[in-house]
Amino acid sequence: MDFFTYLCNMKLVLKSNPLSGLTWLQTVEYVLLTLGLALLPISFHATIYAAYSAAIVATVRMITSRTPLRVALASRSRLALWGLVAMVALWIAYATSLLYSSNFEDGVLRVVRMAPLIVFGLYFMLADPVIYTRERIRFTMWVCTAALLAVFAVSLAIMLFKMIVNGTPYSSLTSDRFYNLHHAYMAYFLLGAIGFVYSETVRLWQKSTSSTRVAMVVAMVCLAAFIVIVNSRAGILGLAIVVIMALAHLALCRRQWLTAAIVALAVAAAAAGTLAVLPKSELRLQNTTLKSDNGDKLDARVGIYSTAIEAVTEQPLGYGVGDYIDELCEYYARYDYDYYAKEQMNSHNQYIDTTLATGFIGLLLLLASLALFGIDAIRRRDVTAVFFIVITAESFLFEAMLNRQWGVLFFSIVYGLLAASPDSKKITQFKKN
Repeated sequence: MDFFTYLCNMKLVLKSNPLSGLTWLQTVEYVLLTLGLALLPISFHATIYAAYSAAIVATVRMITSRTPLRVALASRSRLALWGLVAMVALWIAYATSLLYSSNFEDGVLRVVRMAPLIVFGLYFMLADPVIYTRERIRFTMWVCTAALLAVFAVSLAIMLFKMIVNGTPYSSLTSDRFYNLHHAYMAYFLLGAIGFVYSETVRLWQKSTSSTRVAMVVAMVCLAAFIVIVNSRAGILGLAIVVIMALAHLALCRRQWLTAAIVALAVAAAAAGTLAVLPKSELRLQNTTLKSDNGDKLDARVGIYSTAIEAVTEQPLGYGVGDYIDELCEYYARYDYDYYAKEQMNSHNQYIDTTLATGFIGLLLLLASLALFGIDAIRRRDVTAVFFIVITAESFLFEAMLNRQWGVLFFSIVYGLLAASPDSKKITQFKKN
């Protein structure tokens, strides 16, 4: 049985019910992974249980199924596969750096924390193309977007209740007071959702009713408002990048100049209104280079970057996953950054963080995972994937996103989901053969 016939027999094309055509084991696997990703901003532990259970079910399915692994490997593009290989190799680089880490216990904990890189790298490398069709991947992303919108609605209701009943000023409810998840990670999730909803809006606009169009636009506005309220500088910059990309896509790729102009005016008006209503957001952006309370001192993030870069230049092969934070703290002490050393702050930059731990080999693997899939996304004109890669590359600049499992889980699962999307050219090639 050739590959195309196999896909047809298993009902690759999703019609309405996302579970249609799946065996019970495939259904359990798909539902668990979808729930795991959707619950990530709500319950970290629930995500761990659901996502890893999906991987276990997939292992059982592959052992008991007669479907050859070459079918799974051959269903997606070569660049996407190599991107997943680079992601797995990055985890191996971290694990290998344990060999020259004196603080072995801390190193093991960090390697375990980054386990999603290898678990879900392999998971999506061997993912059944019958389960992870483009339609089902879209459905999973919609479920995750709905979860984020629900979090926003509940948090907004709580905020309004405090304002009305307790008299709490709205200006004090920004940042972590609105939602307790770290603002950088929350912004990462929200930016990924905005990129997805935008791509779906463009794809479905002509086929949608007026109410559906309004709903999709409102969803993007709510997600953007969530980013502004959590007050993440990286998130606001990422939001600006997303807007610029969307305008460029509308004007240059789809030739919808009038629509692009209307969107640009609407965004400008929204930005002006935000600065008037939430002055703290403007102050936070202004304080990026200088501290507001002491004009002659660099912003904390700038001081961390400069110190971390100096540490990298003195040990380009890396300090080992167990030692690099301790070594970085010694560099903080050189410049009297006692608070950073006491809190054992990471470099707040994933590229620097990876280089500190694994050297330039790890950095090259991280860049390769982004570049390979980024090129593949552009080639197949996957707007969602392009937005995700750009958002990830930007987020990595301002936070060590893989230092916490919130970030590494989101990156590993969403990257893998988008990379697992079947390549139509491959299917056509199998059909001809």
